[in-house]
Amino acid sequence: MTHERDPALRLDPDEAWCEPSMHCTVRIRCARYVATIPAHGARLNDWSVHSANGGTALCLGYLDAAVIRKQVLQAPARRVHPPIGSAS
Repeated sequence: MTHERDPALRLDPDEAWCEPSMHCTVRIRCARYVATIPAHGARLNDWSVHSANGGTALCLGYLDAAVIRKQVLQAPARRVHPPIGSAS
């Protein structure tokens, strides 16, 4: 790993992370590059090589980190219910 990843930004386990080997102009804004990689089961891809327009905003693997962060912030609040059998 050649850079620090954002521990607050997490991708769905089904998504592939990216470590581009070629020049990538959008790596700082791409969630695949910035997100924390889980300890087990992560797929690492090089979208700069394996995608048309890799390394640009038109990259097929590009995921906007700002959109992912917004989705995390807008997650519905959990409701707390009283215990089963309580008088409330």
